Amino acid sequence: MSGSGRINVRLILRIIQRMDSYPDATLAEHLRALGCSRATLYRQIIAAREELGVDIEYTQSGGGAIRSWGILNPAAVASRR
Repeated sequence: MSGSGRINVRLILRIIQRMDSYPDATLAEHLRALGCSRATLYRQIIAAREELGVDIEYTQSGGGAIRSWGILNPAAVASRR
């Protein structure tokens, strides 16, 4: 990924933390809390999947839930809160 599609590790970790903490939140709630656009959120989720092996499953509320942490250590990510 390059240019506007570059990977933002800090944002990816914030997205993962948020979705893990609030799996029933709506997409709009996540976007407000994260302060990013829908396109940015989706780009970073794709990067998390492709580069880190994180499995984020979309929920009925429009948010997401972490199903697999891929190469990330859940405890280490949680400690960044």
